[in-house]
Amino acid sequence: MKKLLITALITLMLPSSAYAFVDLYDDLDTEQEKTSEQQELEQIQGFFYEAPVSNAEIKTQPQVVDLNDPYIKDFGGMPLFKQLRIKTTNYFKTKAHEEYLEEKRLQEEELKRYQEELEKEASLDDLQEDNLKNFFDIANKKPKEKKKFSLFKKTKKDETSDETEDNQNKENEITEETPEEVTKIEATVKKVEAEKDVILDCEIVNYIEETSEVEALGRPKLKFPAQEITLTADRITYNTEANIIKAFGNVEIDKDGQKMLGEYMQINMNEENAFIDNLRSPQPNVTIYARRANASDDVIILEDGKLASEESYILKLKTHSNKVKYERMIIPEAARSHLDELVGHSKIKIVAKNVKVSAHDEHDVFKLEDATINAEDTRLFKIKNIGFHTNKNHNYVETDFFEIGSRSRVGLYAGPGYVLDAPWGASVKLMPIVNYKEDFGIGGALRYSSSTNRTHMIYGSSNDIFVMRGRQNLDDKLFLHYGVNSYMNDWWMGQRMAKYNAELIYADGQRINSFIADKPLLFRQRLSAGYIHDSDVNRYGERISGNDIGTTRFKYMSQISQSLYSYHNKPKRLHLDTGIALQGSAAIYGTGDTQFIGRVGPYLRTQYKYWMQEMGYYQSTFTGDSPIPRFDSYRYGKSNFYFKEAIRLNKYLILAYAGSLNLSDDAPNHKTFQENAFILAFGPDDFKISLGYDFVRKNTYFNIALALDTKGSSLEYEKMEVKNPEKLGKSDKKYVQPVTFPEELPPQRPVKRKFAQVINIEDPNREQI
Repeated sequence: MKKLLITALITLMLPSSAYAFVDLYDDLDTEQEKTSEQQELEQIQGFFYEAPVSNAEIKTQPQVVDLNDPYIKDFGGMPLFKQLRIKTTNYFKTKAHEEYLEEKRLQEEELKRYQEELEKEASLDDLQEDNLKNFFDIANKKPKEKKKFSLFKKTKKDETSDETEDNQNKENEITEETPEEVTKIEATVKKVEAEKDVILDCEIVNYIEETSEVEALGRPKLKFPAQEITLTADRITYNTEANIIKAFGNVEIDKDGQKMLGEYMQINMNEENAFIDNLRSPQPNVTIYARRANASDDVIILEDGKLASEESYILKLKTHSNKVKYERMIIPEAARSHLDELVGHSKIKIVAKNVKVSAHDEHDVFKLEDATINAEDTRLFKIKNIGFHTNKNHNYVETDFFEIGSRSRVGLYAGPGYVLDAPWGASVKLMPIVNYKEDFGIGGALRYSSSTNRTHMIYGSSNDIFVMRGRQNLDDKLFLHYGVNSYMNDWWMGQRMAKYNAELIYADGQRINSFIADKPLLFRQRLSAGYIHDSDVNRYGERISGNDIGTTRFKYMSQISQSLYSYHNKPKRLHLDTGIALQGSAAIYGTGDTQFIGRVGPYLRTQYKYWMQEMGYYQSTFTGDSPIPRFDSYRYGKSNFYFKEAIRLNKYLILAYAGSLNLSDDAPNHKTFQENAFILAFGPDDFKISLGYDFVRKNTYFNIALALDTKGSSLEYEKMEVKNPEKLGKSDKKYVQPVTFPEELPPQRPVKRKFAQVINIEDPNREQI
């Protein structure tokens, strides 16, 4: 619940688009590359979106949560395809293991037979040794041992008497050990323990006859084994007639390590309800306070209390991430800026009349009624009713909130939102909208969010256009992306728009930390297959004749980036990295057409003080014709120069610009600029608001990124109702896990006994001549 509550506190401070659709179509990313970004050298690679940094994060490094991170593996859930893959793999692993066990059993039987044969051979070898020894004894003429003869022979009678005497001795021994009158009885006693409802541990127990109460003193402990709850207090009483338990003074309830503290508690064992006065319950990053708490029938009602964040907890959130981004600069701690310094106090205080928390089988819902939002003691605005919907992992949040945004071909849109819970832990947000694209119109938007899927659909009447894009995660490195009249990411080929497209994509990468000149090499690849229908519009002044057809496309793309030289001077804040990049692409279409692209060139990435840049040059070669030219014509030409610039003008303002120049004048639109976009980011480092425009795609960017320390923020309430608290943040869904079997060495055949071969045996004691 902590993520949900803290997110609610922060979200209410954001502009309405704070939870707009997360852009899942950024440049290809890998786990290896994210690891490399932690190094100084990799921090100046490309224009990655700057991660907001809070003051508390720098000093204490507490837990960091990014609820809208588009690169979270399967968004906190496990996609169906991955489950099927693991089940299939487990089946074949189990089958192979069973075959291995059967083969091992046969080998053990074979080894057993082999061992028996070796033992037989060993016995024959021992016999041969004895015969050989006798041979030498005869050759040496050693006298044989003489038999000892007795002067007296035993008769048959004597032998019989001896046997009788022995038998009598045995009988006497048995009689002495086990007399007939002794009978031995053996029995087993089974200890049976009855299930205990309550266990009391205390120093003193008194019975008060007047009130029919049992009183426990000496800091007693009352344990409920079935519920795994321990109640501790200064004094505990139990009314035998009313079946009521009361606890007085320094009451402490412990369940699964979670503690609730209070001054007085009463438990009615008949009605199965309880209440506690002056509740205080420390939770991770949040402490719950209430003047009075009542619990009954899977419902907890708290009165006159608050939720307070009393420890540093960094909450990182961001909205759309853009194609054009400003870089993660290497900035000294002393030069960073924070919201506290700008406004004096950034802690949020919410005062609500009613708070409702509902834990369903697949969703958790958090609602505020009649809430006032304050920054310190300054009232900002008031909300009548708002709800927050999330899944059990709490890795996304949808709100019943007004939203504003923009989308290419739809233009600017705005409207209220209503969230509905959907099966499998998903949610659907519905929005009636007003849009503006050369004229005003009306329409609607729908956003579907789940642990493995994000899909956003918009219709606007001003341009009579329907736009959709989405992504379904299938496995750790496999996903499906799809869109209608929407720009989709085609990696280093740029954002491309099709009328319709759906592609299955596998993306992977590998980093070699030391390759050429002891410098890192990064290899990345992307394999896609799907259906694409060519766009019905040209972009940026192009005059490409559309074929108005759809076809399948199979495409492989790769990139090798090798660093050759790097230099770092922290005192002067000078950083440099240069190397060479090689890229290649091969595509085959359902029409039989093919397209091949290859390009190579140097790159340079630098930072001097607060000015960063990346520039590079590609010499390209390409051949083949695409049957869907408006979608994937190669627009950068044989000779291409690209650059990205970012400058931190002051603590609160960053300006970034990116462009790509076609120097060979062979682009479809015969224009020099094939990428042309800027972005302006303002605000402190822990609360950045970005505004930008892409001149090529005619799209506006508006984004928010924050990393706020929630310490000091609070939510005060008159009444809080929590339904099904045992289900809050917990799911009964069990994901399949890969099976593993211990590695075993194959059985070893025993070493066969070896004997020396004896040839020309001679008597060692014969006379020498």
